[in-house]
Amino acid sequence: MLFAPAAKSDDMIHLSDFRELVIRPALAVMARCDSRMNSRAAELLLSGTAYAESRVGQSGLQQHPGGPALGVFQMEARGGSSTFEWLWRDFLSTSRRHGWREHIADGCGLVVEDITADRLVDHLVFAGCLARLRYWVVPSALPSAEDRPALAAYWRKFYNGNPRDEDEKIRRFLRGLELFDER
Repeated sequence: MLFAPAAKSDDMIHLSDFRELVIRPALAVMARCDSRMNSRAAELLLSGTAYAESRVGQSGLQQHPGGPALGVFQMEARGGSSTFEWLWRDFLSTSRRHGWREHIADGCGLVVEDITADRLVDHLVFAGCLARLRYWVVPSALPSAEDRPALAAYWRKFYNGNPRDEDEKIRRFLRGLELFDER
């Protein structure tokens, strides 16, 4: 079970467990689609994203109040043009990505036809796969794993486009990377 009593007040899921049991398996699944999906920069980007978006689930698995985002990565999953729907139904249906949906579903132990946005909440590896896919569609290359401020800026620009509280959100992303390093 991934949920465990917090070692510190700022983490609900042990961050070492999250990295080993969620992020790395998600990147391994995505590497079945394209080997470039699995990298140290991608691992850090997903770690920082989960911490900045939801404090790895501590601040909730549904955006409040009643917002469209779900899961530890807070991916928009409700509404006709949600990020989840666009990625899962539209982006992955192109001939260039033939078989990617099946690779992702199979790698997560799921059946393509049964996948809904609810999987962003109850299947952490699947949620990690979709978060990685969200970054994959960005036309700009990932920053170096060693350049953490650039990773934070990349997350801010391409994942969380809301300019409110920008400095605080960047600090939270970077704090998440520090906490993952401590584990």
